[in-house]
Amino acid sequence: MKPAIWKVAPSGDFRFRGTHSSQLTLGLDLADYTQMREQIKSEFRERDWVDIQRIREFVASDRTDYPTGQLRKHVLIPMEESGEVEVAEETRNKGKTYPAGTRLRFR
Repeated sequence: MKPAIWKVAPSGDFRFRGTHSSQLTLGLDLADYTQMREQIKSEFRERDWVDIQRIREFVASDRTDYPTGQLRKHVLIPMEESGEVEVAEETRNKGKTYPAGTRLRFR
């Protein structure tokens, strides 16, 4: 459902009231991903290495208001660049990618 809403309302003309935020703007250029980053850090910070599939499953669940399509560009890449997440380089072939089997550790 979440990906469909984001696809239908890319201009931000509509609002979606999620269960974890007071209001989420559905404009891709206007959306603030800070809450998504915080939710992911909160969920996985206390753990050691986490498989990317577990992170995708968490984002796709009803526990967040965001679709998984926003995960790489708006969350993982900025977090990796800022040092908030560490990637086990042996689990991927190319930087800034998160294929199946990639392991991450949140700081």
